[in-house]
Amino acid sequence: MIDGDDNIEGLDELDSYLDGVKDRVGDYVASSLFSISELMKTTAVMLCPVALEDGGRLRQSIETFVDIGHESSEGGIGTSVHYAAYNEFGTGLRGSQDSGGYPEPDGLTYNLSWPGMAAQPFLRPALYDNEQDIIQSIVDGVVHGVQP
Repeated sequence: MIDGDDNIEGLDELDSYLDGVKDRVGDYVASSLFSISELMKTTAVMLCPVALEDGGRLRQSIETFVDIGHESSEGGIGTSVHYAAYNEFGTGLRGSQDSGGYPEPDGLTYNLSWPGMAAQPFLRPALYDNEQDIIQSIVDGVVHGVQP
């Protein structure tokens, strides 16, 4: 309502309500990021190649990360094992011929002078194969956070 001095009544209450919505949305989205990261990790672990002899190091190294910030947040999965990219993208001629059907990063180059190994993607499928569930989880988080 606008009073005689052209002041709008209730702006303080509206501002307070909108701050509460922002906090609730942030909480729900943060919660979604944790569950999304765990979903992606589960998929990646399932798809991760394991060597027949002394295998499992790469699979065991897959970790989630979630960084909750005031203005933005992010979450995902990764590994610190140095050879993970070779498995993910392949090497040599075979790697260049088969990306596993998943997009490759810009600037990726292959040494085509040797046969190499085919890609055995496990991180990209963890994202792309769960894309609809990821989107739905974020949407649900925002919707739940906006509801009073």
